[in-house]
Amino acid sequence: MNKLLLVVSALCFIMISQSCGDDKGCTDPTSANYDPDALEDDGTCTTYARDKFYGNYLGDFDCASMLFSPKLDNDSLMFSVKEPVSSTNGLAIILGLSIDGIPVDLEGVISDSGDRLLIDDTLENFTIPDFPIDGTSTTANVIGKGFADISADEQSLEGELELTIEGVDGGFTATDICTLIGNKI
Repeated sequence: MNKLLLVVSALCFIMISQSCGDDKGCTDPTSANYDPDALEDDGTCTTYARDKFYGNYLGDFDCASMLFSPKLDNDSLMFSVKEPVSSTNGLAIILGLSIDGIPVDLEGVISDSGDRLLIDDTLENFTIPDFPIDGTSTTANVIGKGFADISADEQSLEGELELTIEGVDGGFTATDICTLIGNKI
């Protein structure tokens, strides 16, 4: 009986000592230093997985379709990754491109793993001057879906972007797959 009491006492001591750990830490799940065991925020949530993506990049943007190649292919494309102006989501991000002089800002989020930018955005009623199909100005919805992975040294991005352009009047739909590669400058 004394041995059983000793074993139960030892188990209780172990359980109590393990539960007495520090329960303070970063409680924001979108922070890179999130502590899932923290019960009380201690103010250390200062870095976010998205921060390593921020910056200006110089690279290539190449599209498969001959329809869009004259407008979208660019061997010296400058693009940026930046924080959205009005988002409280710690994983939200903007991929800013300039295609043929037209600024295109596509919203996305950082994946749970923290090393992939996921784009899924629609730009409604977007004006495209000199549209490749007929050379006139047209208004369309531009849908961007894709991803870009950041390198281990956090100095380059590489990914794929599917661009779909739908005429607002329903007159046409065109899709192209483009590769995006860039190095921080």
